[in-house]
Amino acid sequence: MNTLPELHVLGLMSGTSCDGLDLALCSFSGNAGKPDFKLISAKTIVYNARWEKRLQSALHVSALELAKLENEWTRFVAEQVSTFVKEQAVRVDLIGFHGHTVFHQPEHGLTFQMGSGATLSVLTNISVVCDFRRPDVAAGGQGAPLVPMGELHLFPSFDAFLNIGGFANMSIRKGTTMKAFDICPANIVLNRYARMLNRHYDYGGQLAKSGSLILELLRELNKTEYYHNSNKGSLGLEWVEKEIIPVIENWLNSNTRKDLSIEEKACQILNTVTEHIAEQIGSLLQSGQTMVTGGGALNTYLMERVQFYSKSKLVLPDKQLIDFKEAIIFAYLAYLRFYQLPNTLTEVTRANRELSAGALYSTL
Repeated sequence: MNTLPELHVLGLMSGTSCDGLDLALCSFSGNAGKPDFKLISAKTIVYNARWEKRLQSALHVSALELAKLENEWTRFVAEQVSTFVKEQAVRVDLIGFHGHTVFHQPEHGLTFQMGSGATLSVLTNISVVCDFRRPDVAAGGQGAPLVPMGELHLFPSFDAFLNIGGFANMSIRKGTTMKAFDICPANIVLNRYARMLNRHYDYGGQLAKSGSLILELLRELNKTEYYHNSNKGSLGLEWVEKEIIPVIENWLNSNTRKDLSIEEKACQILNTVTEHIAEQIGSLLQSGQTMVTGGGALNTYLMERVQFYSKSKLVLPDKQLIDFKEAIIFAYLAYLRFYQLPNTLTEVTRANRELSAGALYSTL
C-alpha cells in the first residue's frame, strides 16, 4: 500500500449491547498496510436508561419513528463529539462513524446502521466516513465482519482475535489473510437477563458464577443450527430474538420452575448462557495466541470458562485496547476510505470484490 500523510481520525462505535458510545482518537501515517499508529485519547459515553431503551427498541418501531430516532441520536452523537474535540484540544481531520446497527440481514441484501453521516459532518464541521457495511452487502458479501482488516494490519503479533461484545466474534490469521465470523450472541443475552435483577450487566460474571447450570437448557442452546454450520457468517439481533431468546423463555416460563425465585432463575440462566458462550468460543480456539477484547473480556468468570474449553493462550491487552479496539479499527477503515484504498477483506465478508467501503461526507 501507499505511503500516506498523517491524519487524526476519530472512530465512533455504538455496539449492539447498547451500553454506550465509544470514541477513539487515533493518528495514522506512513504505509497504509502497516501504518504508524497511535491511540491519542479515548472515552465512553454511557447511555442513560432512556437511550438504552430507545436503541434496544429501534428494531420494532415504524419507519417514521426510526427516521426521527436516527436524527435525534445523530444530533446526540454530534454533541458528544464536539465536547470531546474541545476537551482534547487536538485537531480532528476525519470521523469514522460506524453508526448503531438496527437490523442485519445480508441473506436478503439488507443491513442498516442508524446514524446520518451528513448530519454529523455538518454539525461538527468535520469530514465523516459512514455506512461501511452496505457496499459490501451490495457486492454479495455479509457486510461483516469488517474489523479483521484492522486486526490484520494493526496487531501483527497475534494468531487470532476474539471480541466479546453484544456478539462474540473471532478472526484467525492465515498467513497474510484472515478468516473471520460471528460465533454466538454474548452480552446482548447476558445483559438482558442481568436486567431481571435490575443490573445493567453482570459485573465480573459474579451472578453467573453464583447460579447453577441448567443442563437441559444448555443442550437446547447448543443444538442451534448456526453452530453446526461449517460456513459461519454474521449474526444480528433478529436472529437472537428468533433462535435464542425463545429457548430461554420457554425454560423460564415452564411450570416446573415456579418454585424458584426470580434471583435464582436469573442466576441459573446467566450461568447456563455463560457456559454456552464459553463452549462455543473455546471449541474454535485450539492453538496459538489470541488477543481478547470487548466488554466480555472483563467478565472474569466468562474468561475462566472460555479458557477451560480453549487450548489457545488468551491474552488481555491493556484496558484501553480492550474497550476501544473496534472504535480504533473503524477509525483505520475511515482512514483507508479517505485515501480511496481497499478497507474490506473478501475472504472474510465473501463479497465478489474488495472495496473502499463507506460514504464520505467532506467539509471541503
